[in-house]
Amino acid sequence: MKIRDQLRLVALSPLLVATILAITLYVGGSSIEQQRQTAIMADHVGESLEQFEFASIDYFINRSSRALSQAREHSQHVVQNLEEVKLYFDDLRSTEILEEIGLRFAQADWVLSEFIGMQDIEMNQVQRDYMLELSHRFNTEMSSIKPLIRDIHGNAHLQISETTKNVVIVVISVMVLVVILVLIALSPIFYRIDSSMKLLTQATKNIAREGELNRSIEIKGKDEFAQLAIDFNLMSYKLSRAEQSRKKHLDELEMAVKDLESFSYSVSHDLRSPLRAIDGFIAILKEDYGKSLDEEGLRLFGIVQENANKMGELIDDILAFSRAGRFELQKAKVNMKQLVTEVWDDIQLENPEAEIQMQIDDIPDINADVIAIRQVLHNLLSNAVKFTRKTEKPKIQVGSEKLEGSIRYFVKDNGAGFNKEYKDKLFVMFQRLHGMDEFEGTGVGLAIVKRFIQKHNGSVDADAIVDKGATFNFILPVEPVSSGKERGND
Repeated sequence: MKIRDQLRLVALSPLLVATILAITLYVGGSSIEQQRQTAIMADHVGESLEQFEFASIDYFINRSSRALSQAREHSQHVVQNLEEVKLYFDDLRSTEILEEIGLRFAQADWVLSEFIGMQDIEMNQVQRDYMLELSHRFNTEMSSIKPLIRDIHGNAHLQISETTKNVVIVVISVMVLVVILVLIALSPIFYRIDSSMKLLTQATKNIAREGELNRSIEIKGKDEFAQLAIDFNLMSYKLSRAEQSRKKHLDELEMAVKDLESFSYSVSHDLRSPLRAIDGFIAILKEDYGKSLDEEGLRLFGIVQENANKMGELIDDILAFSRAGRFELQKAKVNMKQLVTEVWDDIQLENPEAEIQMQIDDIPDINADVIAIRQVLHNLLSNAVKFTRKTEKPKIQVGSEKLEGSIRYFVKDNGAGFNKEYKDKLFVMFQRLHGMDEFEGTGVGLAIVKRFIQKHNGSVDADAIVDKGATFNFILPVEPVSSGKERGND
């Protein structure tokens, strides 16, 4: 049976309790009401006997016909009440008491009748003594009835108390029994839930924390947990298969990337020697045969030499990109402000004619590879110098912004800018947003920036307005500082 159905059955226990309690209270209430009526009838018997006694004594003293009439009337009431009260008592003790009351009342009634029979005759001393004896006997009989009335009245109230007590005991017993039965019924359910949840929790932890995707559990039965175990095992199996497939594809992809990088490196490296030879032979030809060539011939030689140089630069950039992919990071604390200053000094030596207003903010240090970050800053600052070349008052700013768990560094200039619609092409190999006749370059420098930043688990982006300038951002995560000296000018 499923746990849901078992819980539904247990949930019916309050209805069962309510039904049993209702029946118990109804039966107990009826019994208590009957005992209460019995007590009332016993009180009626006592009242009618008391009235009979008062009327009889009045008659003994005053010999009035009214007192006699009342005595006869109350005598009938006593007989009637005794017959009715016998119907309510079924225990032996109460029946014996009622029988005793009946006998003693009959004696008292006989005394009254005997007394009445002697009231019209002329009495002598013997008769007067007899009447005095009758009167004494009447008092004796009536006095003996009173404790019996108290006994029957007390017995009635005792039965009410006993019945009430029994009802309370039955109610409490039923409630305790139902609670015990509910606990007994819920115990295997709770055990089932607890043991199954422990298995599922442990298996889930093994998958989430230890990566045991082929983890399986066994829960026997036909309830929800058994079905959940089946579904869990199926999920675990599919995750394991998916992970194996992912690892296989990842290994294939890594191998392909390595092969491509190795191929690119080999091709680029092998092309450098022929390009040097071409450049050398052109220089020899120009030196030996330059005087015999006309202006057009010299121009063509110049075009060949220029394109060979461009090809060399492109090969150098490809090699640099390939090296960036294979580069192993060695992280340490990097003094970013000092590093920016050093890189900017190098760029100024490369561009002595550039007059640029440089602003280096108080940027925070970061845990990173100083060689990689140096290359990133060099490429970004070189780009900023290149694209502010045609600006009247060029300005470059290097700053930062602390984010949650990371730092955003930026290089901002007021140069040529670019169309933001094409910014996704900026960090792609060989993609350029400006023509070669406007600004030189191979379109590899920003791709190298992206690769180095991604190796640090960071990200890059850019923003710009045409002819207003551009801002290049790279975000690095804040990590614990690696052991080792601070790096910035190594």
